[in-house]
Amino acid sequence: MNNILPYGTQLKPLLIYSNLSDSSLRKFINKKGIFLSTYDRETIIPLLVSSLISPEEFEYLRKLHKNREEKIKRSTKRLVTNNDVDIVDALNDYSFDAESDSCFECYKYDISPQFTIEDNVYCFPYTITRIDRLQDWTDYETQHSGNIKISKRKNTLEIELESNYTSPETQDINTKIVNDITKHLRKKKLIDEKEKPTFIKYEDFSNKNRFYFLLNFKKLSKDINFIGINDIEFGPDETKNNHPEEIEWIKDHVKKLILKGKKLEDIPFLTKDENFEFLIIEKITYHYSFNIDGHTGECLVSMGFPNILKKLDPMNPFTYSYDNLKINWDENGVNKSLEKQINNFLSQFIGNVRDTNYEKYKS
Repeated sequence: MNNILPYGTQLKPLLIYSNLSDSSLRKFINKKGIFLSTYDRETIIPLLVSSLISPEEFEYLRKLHKNREEKIKRSTKRLVTNNDVDIVDALNDYSFDAESDSCFECYKYDISPQFTIEDNVYCFPYTITRIDRLQDWTDYETQHSGNIKISKRKNTLEIELESNYTSPETQDINTKIVNDITKHLRKKKLIDEKEKPTFIKYEDFSNKNRFYFLLNFKKLSKDINFIGINDIEFGPDETKNNHPEEIEWIKDHVKKLILKGKKLEDIPFLTKDENFEFLIIEKITYHYSFNIDGHTGECLVSMGFPNILKKLDPMNPFTYSYDNLKINWDENGVNKSLEKQINNFLSQFIGNVRDTNYEKYKS
């Protein structure tokens, strides 16, 4: 039975959560002889779910499906408490009801979210198995992890909830956990009834200040050295008029520009800030070297507002991830504990610079 092609409700989750682009879905449905006046996912997916796919069409979907390296993406939300809250006291009676999760056709929990302490940080780690028939017809289960890290900000009444996720499913689960924790704290009268999680989002900046915000992660700490910008993705703001002459061609001909190379911060285009107000920046990738407690290496850190040029969502959160962490080996080699230590160290300083930049450049 496992060799039967997916259909109906089996087909829906892999279309919703797959990495298939809108244009790929459009080509696929056109190949089935279906042509529409509007090609949005909300229209295409129900039509595909209600139809059957042939082995050839399934193979076509598989070829379109792009496997991405499972990188941990990070975003942060905050809650303001009514007083100086002890996190253990506030959450020792909290549990996430995984059984009530309504997406079991998409995934199942291997390890349900449970309150624990990792490296002196309060966490809700978990693991899911995703049912993804596009990966392999007969071996279609993949594992993904997620985590919510909870800490108190020094000298404030704020609780910080860092969302670590590796797939669209774990991103959704993290949102559910954060919302559930917020309800729990409301019930205990630890936050105001109207208090909602706050986070850094696209609409918090003007176009120009969003560039400034993302271009100012060069100085993290004395142990982390900025090498250069390796990647930047941006596009024209089509709501703006009277673009500067040198970027007028972008508005007329380009949806998105992706520049890849080395030391892109030195190219004239990124040194002329008069262009920034007419452009939307989506992503930037920094190249750093580090020397942390005698452990040296390099890493790429990508940050920005994912897919903002594809869908202009004002609530799109600031997110960052490590694209490539290379640690120079010594005679003891490199283990997962050391990788986690360096990850946490880098995250701490990225978070500090993020908060400083936000206060400086928010609208």
